[in-house]
Amino acid sequence: MKIYNQLKIFILLLDIPFFLWLILLSSITYIYLFLECFSGDTKTQVLIYNLSESYISAFVFYIIVSAFPAYRQKILIKKNVDIWINRITSDLHCLLLSMSKKSNVNIEKYWPAEKELTDICKTINPKDVAPITCKNGSQLIEGNWFQYFLYNRDRTIKHLDRIDSRSQFLDIKLIELIDNIRYNSFFETLDLTERIPLNNKNLENFYISIKEYIDKVKELEKHL
Repeated sequence: MKIYNQLKIFILLLDIPFFLWLILLSSITYIYLFLECFSGDTKTQVLIYNLSESYISAFVFYIIVSAFPAYRQKILIKKNVDIWINRITSDLHCLLLSMSKKSNVNIEKYWPAEKELTDICKTINPKDVAPITCKNGSQLIEGNWFQYFLYNRDRTIKHLDRIDSRSQFLDIKLIELIDNIRYNSFFETLDLTERIPLNNKNLENFYISIKEYIDKVKELEKHL
């Protein structure tokens, strides 16, 4: 725990802009030279000395009042974002495991290889019963794979919205990736299925868009 706390402090110090460190180092150096080397107190030397002292005090004040609270907020936001990213990846993984079980195609690793995904898409009829229940009026009925995909899309977008609400604290690459997932071709295809009934007997025509969706979520996982 002690090493962990020291590491957090070190990361905090790294977050402070370089030019502030440069001014601090210059101030400390000048004070040392003033006390040890300079003979005679000219007005310029005294002025620079006072400015250096003031800057060191301001730097410490900045660490306590601004940098440390901002760092703590950044850590807290990172934890929340990690939770939502984990939910997105685990939801998709559960969906793929269900598809794997339905198609009798074993997924060797956490994410399916291209051939495994191809075989899964060839096997599954999107109108077959999927492991999901849907409301039909006051009754619960078994849903199909299209409905399972829509459920996954809605949950994913909800999690993306939560991440996006912290966008002012996030890396620009992560923000771009969030938008890419939100507007990926698989989700757009699902939007179409809600308006126009499709008669596909399997998911072969969806393979490219499903793979694109998986690849983007795999990329999102790297931000954990």
